[in-house]
Amino acid sequence: MQNNILIIGFGSIAKRHIKNLIGLKKNTFFYILSRKKEINPKLITEKNFKHIKKIDELDFKKINYSFICTASNEHFKLIKILSKKKTNIFIEKPLMNSTSKIVELNKIIRNSKYKIYVGYNLIFSKSLNYFKKIKFENNLINKVEVKAGYYLPFWRNNIDYKKSVSAIKKMGGGVLLELSHEIHYILWIFGRPLWTSSVVEKKSKLKIDVEDNARIILGYKNFNCYVELDFISKKYIRYCKVYLKNDTFFWEFKRNSVTKYSNKKKKKILFKNKFDLNKSYIDQLKFYINSNYVDTNKYIKYSIDTLSIIDSIRNSSKNKGQIKKINYKNFSFNYQYR
Repeated sequence: MQNNILIIGFGSIAKRHIKNLIGLKKNTFFYILSRKKEINPKLITEKNFKHIKKIDELDFKKINYSFICTASNEHFKLIKILSKKKTNIFIEKPLMNSTSKIVELNKIIRNSKYKIYVGYNLIFSKSLNYFKKIKFENNLINKVEVKAGYYLPFWRNNIDYKKSVSAIKKMGGGVLLELSHEIHYILWIFGRPLWTSSVVEKKSKLKIDVEDNARIILGYKNFNCYVELDFISKKYIRYCKVYLKNDTFFWEFKRNSVTKYSNKKKKKILFKNKFDLNKSYIDQLKFYINSNYVDTNKYIKYSIDTLSIIDSIRNSSKNKGQIKKINYKNFSFNYQYR
């Protein structure tokens, strides 16, 4: 049986998904919706894809999955169109670029019997999953420290960073949305913070019209989480540290490791595996394809809450770091974090 998949957009993430889907699903045909005059997906033969310019060219009765891989400012419009076509939808993160359309999105998901999933691949990291399973007791945490940064011109090969989605405000660029993985997994591991005090700025000489660094405090009942995000670190950085009374736990993404440090200066590696970035994308696709719509759609809540926190971070920064209570949006799915 042939699998027919719609890919909207043809940037680096769309190409990654195409490559991984070819490996997972045999006998796959791709409809690639792109504004580009010509496309050349080297992994696919001409018999296995069709370049289309309009979504109405498709008979959605034959489409198994639809992937939205465009700039985030276009996401809601496409979700709205695709939901009427009764197709399974995969949205590359972030869900949208703000919470302004949450009420409408809520209605769409509440009435859907199809999968609607947002692609935050970081939660499929084996080491991060090990880190989460430690199940830190919130009342025993002294503080949490999260950092992610990398020099924007180094992000994508053969692409002018100034023309990338990450660099352009109207397309949903900037560190808050591009590195929203960090806020997403903080929610996934520690639950909802209550307030934020944040400063978001453009400080570098990069030719972009978006923020390139953010210093964020997320306040919980018994501890604070300190988050730093940037586009300017020449060395790739991505980690989380949890400071307890007697121990510190350290997750490093690129080392794919979890390490425990004790008061007696003892170091113990709890988890270590070969780093394979693409495996997290493959495992994410396996989950999406093999799960039912209830299991996939409940993750929307994390994506909504991520946007709610980002809204509050922006509000705090506009008010010179003033503490702002995080206003979470009501949503159909009612479930407990962690």
